[in-house]
Amino acid sequence: MLYVVENGQNDHFQALKSIINKMDLPWSDRLTHVRFGRIKGMSTRKGTAVFLKDILDECREIMIKRQIESPTTKIPINDGRVADILGVSCVIINDLKQRRQKDYDFDWDKVLQVQGDTGIKLQYTYCRLHSLEKNSGAIAARECIPEILEEPEALMLLKELAKFHDILYRANEQLEAHILVTYLFQFNYINKTLKTLQVKGSSPDVASQRLLLFNTAREVLKNGMSILGLHPLTEM
Repeated sequence: MLYVVENGQNDHFQALKSIINKMDLPWSDRLTHVRFGRIKGMSTRKGTAVFLKDILDECREIMIKRQIESPTTKIPINDGRVADILGVSCVIINDLKQRRQKDYDFDWDKVLQVQGDTGIKLQYTYCRLHSLEKNSGAIAARECIPEILEEPEALMLLKELAKFHDILYRANEQLEAHILVTYLFQFNYINKTLKTLQVKGSSPDVASQRLLLFNTAREVLKNGMSILGLHPLTEM
């Protein structure tokens, strides 16, 4: 039985657990207080106290403005759905990348950054991997041939992909979402690997193996984002 309540209630739950233990109830050892820190400075840019809906609405407005201003936008600028998803991604990742019990300051500029360890960057990375197959002209292999994926960048990515199930296990055991978020942030730096392990223009055997590698990275990223409550975008 998990009680997800902020740190300030810890004494209450310690007392509650002590009472339940003395009552010798059969489920007393399954009672757990899942503590989390407080968010400091959470207000709109106008400086007023705010509800989550207000934060999401403001994120949405900022995302729409950026889509209008961006020369690389691939979706209709009046598509509010994408702006909503990006705004929600910003807020979720900004919160879950923190250690659960740690208090932290809410910073609008950090939340809405395109570069770095942010929700927008995760969405951008997923879009990049999704468009790779469509634009590469290659067909992904069905089975991995390790001898073809011998570059250091390929081996490093393979090692990261192999960690996924262990990461999920650790995050679940410790009730710490930041373990999964930190792992997914590794994929934000895949651009260098994409440049080194080019799919388009490579021989068919090499291209198919590299595309399989990147498609697997895309699926791992998609699954991880979905577990965290994000809706992966294919265009933005």
